[in-house]
Amino acid sequence: MSIASAIAGDDQEGLLLMLQRRQGASKAQGDTQHPKPLRKLEFGSDSWYPEDDPVIANFSSTYWPNYLDEARRLLGPEGELIWYGRVVTEEGVLGDRVVYQDQNDAELDDKIPSQCDEEICILRSVQKALELRVALVCQERNTFAPINTLPPELLVNIFSIATRNNRITVSSDNAALSLVCRYWNSLVSTTPSLWARVDEETMSVAMIIRAIEKSQNAPLELVCTWWALEQAKRDAMLNELFRHTHRWREVSLALGDIHQPLDVINTSSMPLLESLSLSVHGYPGWVRPEPLDLFGGRPPPRLQKLYIGGIPVAWNPTTLCHLTTLSMSQIRQLGPSLEQLMAVLSACLDLESLSISEVSFSGGASTSSPNPIHMPALKSLVFRTLTTEITNILLASIHAPNCISGELYCDVLGDPLQTLFTSEVSHFFDHIRSHPSTGSITCVLPEFYISRMGPWNLTLSVKNITFAKDTLIWLSSSSPIRIAIHGLNMLTADILAVIADTEALYQISFGSEAPVSDALTLLATYGSVPVSTPSGWPFPGLEEMSIAGDIVGDDWERLLLMLQRRQGAPETQGDAQHPKPLRRLVFGLDWPGYHPGADEPVIANFSSIYWPNRLDEVRRLLGPEGELKWHGKVVTEEGVLED
Repeated sequence: MSIASAIAGDDQEGLLLMLQRRQGASKAQGDTQHPKPLRKLEFGSDSWYPEDDPVIANFSSTYWPNYLDEARRLLGPEGELIWYGRVVTEEGVLGDRVVYQDQNDAELDDKIPSQCDEEICILRSVQKALELRVALVCQERNTFAPINTLPPELLVNIFSIATRNNRITVSSDNAALSLVCRYWNSLVSTTPSLWARVDEETMSVAMIIRAIEKSQNAPLELVCTWWALEQAKRDAMLNELFRHTHRWREVSLALGDIHQPLDVINTSSMPLLESLSLSVHGYPGWVRPEPLDLFGGRPPPRLQKLYIGGIPVAWNPTTLCHLTTLSMSQIRQLGPSLEQLMAVLSACLDLESLSISEVSFSGGASTSSPNPIHMPALKSLVFRTLTTEITNILLASIHAPNCISGELYCDVLGDPLQTLFTSEVSHFFDHIRSHPSTGSITCVLPEFYISRMGPWNLTLSVKNITFAKDTLIWLSSSSPIRIAIHGLNMLTADILAVIADTEALYQISFGSEAPVSDALTLLATYGSVPVSTPSGWPFPGLEEMSIAGDIVGDDWERLLLMLQRRQGAPETQGDAQHPKPLRRLVFGLDWPGYHPGADEPVIANFSSIYWPNRLDEVRRLLGPEGELKWHGKVVTEEGVLED
């Protein structure tokens, strides 16, 4: 018998009377025998009650002996009294928690193997039915998910954007999307456009074939790198993909030395093709004696974007006249002449983006003045690694008033202001120079690299620091300028002397091997070099300095002298004014993401070797508004390194 709660009053007397009559000696009532005695009496639930719970803590004071001692006596030695999950001994002591054995578990002990197998089959059938029911209920619940209330075509559009932005294909994304729920699985499986992107780098041949089958008649987007494929996979890819050229819309083929696909492209109909990229990057030679007659003279009617890398083509204005994007690179043999390129550009009235990199033009630069090419739709222009003469001619010819961004990389022999940025290209650069930008000169002898960052990114290589300085000042107008000196450059002081009067120069960086002694002396000394600045000081606008290498010996004294003179009260030399104080000084590397560990010597030994030493005086001279950095960490005025 189990009673879920404690009993009181007359119920206690009734319980004891019942036990006395059922547990007592048999008394014949005629031929009637006495019933079986009660063997187990349980009060409360079988949950675990802690020691401080009232029903346990007050057992001896409230419930025992009371009526429970008599109930325990009547149950006898073979009987069992349980009080809220604990066994009560005959002495009235609560024992440990009772561990119950499931009746079904006990029944298993008596089963034979055939009975177990039969029950397993039944249970598995029930399990399958339950799993099906769970799936149906989950499916019903998923219909209430906010995203599943969207129209199917909108949800498919979301899937397309998510996979396209991450360059993920059917081999990974669509599989993941299919596992979310039955509705998504059905939507993905029955939407051809979600299977229409094929990327050979992430898909096996079997996956590609499956994707093409499930894409049905949807326009295809292909990304294939043939030169990296094994022969068997390459042949299988060719056979499968070129059966569907009529469905190609966006295609990128990196061929290497495999030219068979070019013959197919020349003879196939591609009515849906909008973008084509063909390249043989990594293979220097073109094995054919003539340029490729792209499309056999019959251009796809929808073609708008063409990217050619390392493949000479026949530059036919009629074939390419509808382009909005044209990119040509690494064409070192059988390249077009300037006249052919000009004819194509003149025909491309809708061209918005033009990129020409590492192209050798047949016949070289023309001596005659080219006719102007008006390109009102052009917005982006890129010229990389062309000769100075070719670059100058192209810039002089192209008139693109709406060209708002671009890139120019060129090795210039001589003065760029005389050879590249001539008066003929003023229509291009007058409005470019007016845009905000930052400029820099990087010295790695024997080269001086000029960089101008902004909507137009320009990188020029020259052989003369004066050319570099004058060109950058002309390009950047009044924009801020930086200079970086790298390597064992023994001409550091000479380089700085040339740019000492550049008022826009705000930052100087010395590489780990660049000598700084002469530079620090020059920076500290008024009148050390003749300058035409209003203050008479060299580098009047200098605010930041970075020294990647070690400062040793007298260089510390030179550095402190430079700071004392630049940071101190104005010193007048006639009417000369004091230059700007230095606001930022960096020692060691200070790259983004560079975080030296606390156990590295330059950090671990900071307080014992470098501070106070000379750094405390450096920090004091920079002032509260200045910043001192030590190998990527900020040094506070108290000499503490902070991230």
